Amino acid sequence: MKIKLQNKFGENSPFVAVGDAEEINKINFDITKTFQLESGINSIKSIDFNYKLHYQRSNNQSINVETKAVLFAYDNEQTFVAPFFVKFYQLNDY
Repeated sequence: MKIKLQNKFGENSPFVAVGDAEEINKINFDITKTFQLESGINSIKSIDFNYKLHYQRSNNQSINVETKAVLFAYDNEQTFVAPFFVKFYQLNDY
């Protein structure tokens, strides 16, 4: 079973302009959840994320960004423990 959520520049967008981006002109994204039946219960098998952004920088340069990602659930019986990484660089995504 799959559930697909789509948005084409809606008001409830999870994206905001950051850095030297003045504004986001276009947003298209979809999230697809794929389920599998395990012991009579639907469990998440994978989640696909796809998005395209078109934004305007403060210097009037237009930028297109497109990203695709997929997350798989490998073991629904075990608790996931997020790995910890020590990073020593100055760049930041947030």
